[in-house]
Amino acid sequence: MRVNDAGNGIVRRVASIVNERFAGAVAAPIVVDQQLRKIADVFQRIGEVVALMAGITAIMAIVGVYGVVALAARRRLKEMGIRLALGARRVDVYRAMIGPNARPVIVGLVTGALFATAMAVESDRLLAQVFPVRIVDPVAFAGAGLALACVVAIAMMVPARRATTVDPAMVLRQE
Repeated sequence: MRVNDAGNGIVRRVASIVNERFAGAVAAPIVVDQQLRKIADVFQRIGEVVALMAGITAIMAIVGVYGVVALAARRRLKEMGIRLALGARRVDVYRAMIGPNARPVIVGLVTGALFATAMAVESDRLLAQVFPVRIVDPVAFAGAGLALACVVAIAMMVPARRATTVDPAMVLRQE
């Protein structure tokens, strides 16, 4: 039944008529706006859970990359000290620290982007029959990939910066 003004009591009267006419039936009328709000709230909660999981995953990736590069920097500290003592520039030390770690990160970002795009396209295809919502959003995918790449680059540069500030004489004396 379509009602222009649900607040005037018509909905309650119709519910009572249905309850009188059909004994044992439960008439629980709901306004279309309320139904749409419920559906939107469900999608909002799903989006919040997905965002939380994505945030946790990104933090774990950043901590992992930082840990790997920090360990590599600590193991190669003597080598970097010798390079600096022989006249290497800080840029060369950065390149030596970040270069070997950048390739797996780039491969991971590209693989993840391709996998996420394929999953989003397939989800769009499956959900198009039920929900008029599109999951594929190139701007969001590009933004998330760029943000993750920038943060991972910073996570790699912090230990590399530490390796560039090492005192070559002190490293050589530790032998």
